[in-house]
Amino acid sequence: MVLHQNELIAKIKLGREIPGNLCKSFYCDRKGTVWLGTNKGINRIEYAKGPSEFCYTNTFFGVADGLIGEQVNAITVYQDTVYAATVNGISYFPASLSLPVKDIQTIITGIQINNLKTNLSPKYTLPYYKNDITIFFTGIDLTGYQPYFEYKINNSSWVPAEKIELKRLASGTYEIRIRAIRRDGTPSEQYAKVVFVIKKPIWEKKWFWIALAALFFGLILYYLQKRNKAQQEAAVQKALTEKKLAELEMQALMAQMNPHFILNCLNSIKGFIFIYEKNFEQANKYLDTFSELLRSTLLHTETTWITVSEEKQYLKNTLSWKSCASVINLTIILRRKEKLKN
Repeated sequence: MVLHQNELIAKIKLGREIPGNLCKSFYCDRKGTVWLGTNKGINRIEYAKGPSEFCYTNTFFGVADGLIGEQVNAITVYQDTVYAATVNGISYFPASLSLPVKDIQTIITGIQINNLKTNLSPKYTLPYYKNDITIFFTGIDLTGYQPYFEYKINNSSWVPAEKIELKRLASGTYEIRIRAIRRDGTPSEQYAKVVFVIKKPIWEKKWFWIALAALFFGLILYYLQKRNKAQQEAAVQKALTEKKLAELEMQALMAQMNPHFILNCLNSIKGFIFIYEKNFEQANKYLDTFSELLRSTLLHTETTWITVSEEKQYLKNTLSWKSCASVINLTIILRRKEKLKN
């Protein structure tokens, strides 16, 4: 934390601009410069306080630069020489030592998809279930500095990381950029980039729901048509059954009526012969009518539908036969009464 006249004016985060995550020692030898010891090395912070902002730069010294140990527990400056007490001993170097600050190229060294190594590629197109991704990377700095890294996904903020682990990514496109933090705490202009395209599962696609709705609608139509067809078949079957029953009833009635009908006709013919003084001509005519009526009756018993003309002729023969039969029966009755009187 940076204070000016006991007021907080700035914060410097460890682990990003300043390597290390533990502040172990602090020393100030002159205005504008402070020395900070962490669990990763020594940082020379040079700052300036302007009217409206606080500015600073950092120079890092680590084991790769000759420091005997990473963790620095105490720092002092004497006669332009920095003495640092590390866990492995005391190191010293000129306070004005200047190390080169180079841009660091970041290289992706490995990618795992669902815990399986894969060949390196600038772009991956993956199915929805391959959405656990781990990215390994490193940086090249010829001065021996071991850089820190940060990454961002699409347009999000930069996040420090030693490796990138992305779990259960949703469907979509992910552009991942990785860059190194230089010795002075500023980000490198060079960065590594890799793109992952996670496909949508079938149930997230628009055409799937359209097809599902069409299938559901088709099933409903199929069910309704099948039900209507079954109802129609049942109605037709019922009608056929009723028709068959009616035909059977009609045949049964005709079968019951035929013996009585034939007996009446024979009695009428007998009456023509014996009552009308052996009128064979009239009996023959009546017998023809009886034959025609009997034939029509037999034919009508075997069929359900007849024409109007056939029905008309049948009724005519029936009425003719009934009228004659009535006259004969009446004559027979009258003659019997006469015999009874005599």
